[in-house]
Amino acid sequence: MKKQIKRLTLALIAVGLSSPVWAGAFDVTVPNQNGGIVVGATGLFLTAGANNTTYGATGGVAPFTTVSGISTVTTTNVSGTSLDTNPNYHWAFGVQLGYLFPGTGNDITASWTHLNSHDTGSVNAGSGGTITPFPQGNSAAEAIAATTGGISVLSSGNGKTSYKMDAVDLMAGQRIFIGSDFNLRLSAGLEYARLQNTISNVFTGAIPQFITAAGNYSNAIASYQSSETSTFNGLGPKAAFDGRFCFGDSGFGFDSNLNGGLLIGNISVNQSSTANSFATINTRDPVTGAKGVTTATFTNSATGLDTGTQNRRVVPFLGANLGVDYMYKFNNAAQSSLTAELGYQAVNYFNSNRTINPEGSLTNINFTDHGPFLTVKFLA
Repeated sequence: MKKQIKRLTLALIAVGLSSPVWAGAFDVTVPNQNGGIVVGATGLFLTAGANNTTYGATGGVAPFTTVSGISTVTTTNVSGTSLDTNPNYHWAFGVQLGYLFPGTGNDITASWTHLNSHDTGSVNAGSGGTITPFPQGNSAAEAIAATTGGISVLSSGNGKTSYKMDAVDLMAGQRIFIGSDFNLRLSAGLEYARLQNTISNVFTGAIPQFITAAGNYSNAIASYQSSETSTFNGLGPKAAFDGRFCFGDSGFGFDSNLNGGLLIGNISVNQSSTANSFATINTRDPVTGAKGVTTATFTNSATGLDTGTQNRRVVPFLGANLGVDYMYKFNNAAQSSLTAELGYQAVNYFNSNRTINPEGSLTNINFTDHGPFLTVKFLA
């Protein structure tokens, strides 16, 4: 993700550094626009950055050691290979509504961008393999080990990661022309953003029959599920630079955008988990040797584990895009036009979300997305 922003930013800097040269060689003027309403729609095909996608880890084999006919566990669940969901590209959309003030180069524009993506992963640890579930902010998983002779029995399951973003901008802009081919728009305003990252998992497992002092355990099965959601809501200032280089009177142009700002808001992290285990126990009296059968079900759950809300958190963000467009001008008195732009964009909200580590500490994570887009705008 950082590479995408770096490449786009370097390209935009190159355009910016050449602007003073153009300004020295060409006249700088403010357009005398007719004005009107601008309506736009954007389709985006975005992938979220690979942040907080780990839903578990494979463990080692947990063998039994038999002493005097009684089996005990010699090793237990040891974290191994990380299990992650791989973010794919998902559709997102945006809408814009603006007004160009007549006789000036001024405008005001409101926009909304929405992303709701879901990615999944699955695992089967195979014979003798085990799984360590993440996130695990409580001792629910320990209940499984306690009811199955001290061994973790989770061996298969799946994880799910989702990213949700709603960004609303209100920007006031000023357009200037540098020569006859370069159009520069400087804008400033406010952005509100709601950024949410959720990771969840569901695991099940079973172990073969084993013997303890209490009796013969068989049909031991267990399940574990957990979910963690981090949400950020923030509002703050935003500035943007838009440039368009026109290829003569062909209607085609090269577009660039660099934007950034600071959001002040709150972060909350909520985590819940539930563990269940079931075992059939063929009991025996250690003195008489009498046998019996009992069924035991154990449940351990914890819900609503909330780290609280961190107020007045400042989240910087940076975005950029590059594209090409085509503008068709209608032959009417209002000078209406229809513009289509195809390009690639990237945005990064730094340390906007948090995740709870297995030992209970918190780690900051970025909320990022990037991908191609297509925007169509109509000036009435």
